[in-house]
Amino acid sequence: MFNQLWDGQNLTIDRRAEKQSFVVENPRVTLSLFLQRGPLERYFARRGDEARELGLLARCLICEPPSTQGWRAAQPQEWQHSHQGWLHERATQLLKQGIDKNGQPVTERQVLRFGVDAEIRYFQHLQQIKNELMPCGAFAQAKDLASKLDRQIARVAALLQLFETGGHEISLPILNASIEIVMWYANEYLRLFVPPPPVPQLNIDAEAVFLWMHGRALKNNNRYIIKNDVLKGVVPTKLRRAANLEPVLHLLASQQRIGYWHSGGLQYLDMSPQLVQDPFDWHLAVDSYRMRRKSKKSSMFVS
Repeated sequence: MFNQLWDGQNLTIDRRAEKQSFVVENPRVTLSLFLQRGPLERYFARRGDEARELGLLARCLICEPPSTQGWRAAQPQEWQHSHQGWLHERATQLLKQGIDKNGQPVTERQVLRFGVDAEIRYFQHLQQIKNELMPCGAFAQAKDLASKLDRQIARVAALLQLFETGGHEISLPILNASIEIVMWYANEYLRLFVPPPPVPQLNIDAEAVFLWMHGRALKNNNRYIIKNDVLKGVVPTKLRRAANLEPVLHLLASQQRIGYWHSGGLQYLDMSPQLVQDPFDWHLAVDSYRMRRKSKKSSMFVS
């Protein structure tokens, strides 16, 4: 029912038990709920994903203000009331405009339109929202919310324009204010109801390899590491296979956390790719690697 009212549709009530029905035309609705976190969490535990699938939450502006417990001042506070009189006066004016001379509700709707600049900005932002629906986008796991943000922004902009100026053309500054307000609530929705996506295994492996290489670079006091040394000693051991290690190294290189180079018939890694090349340290790393190989081959021959 609330979804229909929010969408501005006529509401049909069919009470079969009482054998009567009626239609609510031009409905208006305002919903304000204040809930403790506990009851809300129990509701989600019972209803699961159905709570979001019904679409009610996406039609609301939801937030959880931070608690001020422990930070409240135990002393009298003076409040500034300089604008309160204008606020009450303006609210009273708008309420009176909703009633005709006979005391009946005014059913004719007022139409507000975007100004030229505001319309361009509106569709630019709408495109940004649609772009965030792609995998790994901000709204990839919140398509229910994204589908309502355009109307939320337009409605808040219309309310601000009507309240501030009484005009029927939404200006660019008003629209920008609406976007900032609604997107703040959108971020609150994501924080409260959309669990973060699982970290891809590739990223987990990349972090493990980077930490291992970082420790080895510190131990050797050398920023350069020969790739074959990584294949022989990296932890976890599953990454000692070239097929498993290669995509990890490419990911770290694309993030500019390491350099991945080829020179002198060797593949090597640079733990400080943002610095200029250091020929001395590079030759030191290569010579050390070749000496270890030579020593290992000699020991095998002797044995």
